[in-house]
Amino acid sequence: MVVKHTFHYLTITQEIKSRNLYVLGGGTTVVPAHERYPPSDHPQHHFFSWTAGRVLTEYQLVYITRGGGILESTSAGSRNIVSGDLFMLFPGEWHRYSPDEISGWDEHWVAFQGRRVPSIIDELGITLDSPVFRTDITHMLEREFVRIEEELS
Repeated sequence: MVVKHTFHYLTITQEIKSRNLYVLGGGTTVVPAHERYPPSDHPQHHFFSWTAGRVLTEYQLVYITRGGGILESTSAGSRNIVSGDLFMLFPGEWHRYSPDEISGWDEHWVAFQGRRVPSIIDELGITLDSPVFRTDITHMLEREFVRIEEELS
């Protein structure tokens, strides 16, 4: 079995950048056990390696619906990730993440930005040093990520 993934990135105009909240991209990655991560054919502007990690210019919300792994960031340190976890990636914050080699994982993600995003995230209590929040695995939440991806394609 191989890693399966889909991703879509939008071209963002200056008009869109003036909005309170806008989506930049989204996708899904299914990583079976013992497969290499991240996929080597991901676009260069968002590609990362475990060794180097990366720093984004936007926010990303990642939802893990199967398996588990690890997230590391400058502010949060190392965090174990399990099925049902959501984690936030912040602009300007070095990070790296990867599924466990034994379990793999399924991830859904959405990239976004906007004038109101920092205050929305602050209101939700999501911080650089506490970017992981646990949920029950809900098909409704997973469907929302899939719906976003469908809208992007």
